[in-house]
Amino acid sequence: MRVYKGDFYYGALLSVLINNGISPYILETSDSRKIFELSTNSGKYKIYTKYVTSPKRGSNGKRLLWNFTFNKKEIEEIKRLLNNEGNLYFAFVCGQKEFETGNCEITLLSAEQLKECINIENPYGDQERLSIRKNKGAHSLSVYGSKKADKLNNEDNTIKISRDWIKAL
Repeated sequence: MRVYKGDFYYGALLSVLINNGISPYILETSDSRKIFELSTNSGKYKIYTKYVTSPKRGSNGKRLLWNFTFNKKEIEEIKRLLNNEGNLYFAFVCGQKEFETGNCEITLLSAEQLKECINIENPYGDQERLSIRKNKGAHSLSVYGSKKADKLNNEDNTIKISRDWIKAL
């Protein structure tokens, strides 16, 4: 049996969920993403999941940046999900080609947070981009995208996402 690279990254998300008492199942799958469904005491959720394994490192080595791209087909799929699903979240597995302890992250965005970062209704071009930045020692991840700049008037304009997102489910 063949094991694919994505299986390791999606497996990381499944492991976090299961280790926290949540039993997900795969609802839909493709080469570029998976959609999981899960139930908790707070309700039923669908989670659209993508992974990236090639972060960019800051020049001082204290920052990692993962860029997730969405083509037109993916944007249309997200639009469909947003119109048809109630509790929809977006999980992003921020990996590395060579695993380094402490440098891989998983973050969870609400539908509203995703729509704040990428243009779902009127994409600017062939692709939309979501960026997730990890600053060394920070308690949260910084999220921005093709619709939301990371700096505005020389001030931080990113969305701060807790690294302890599992408690939100």
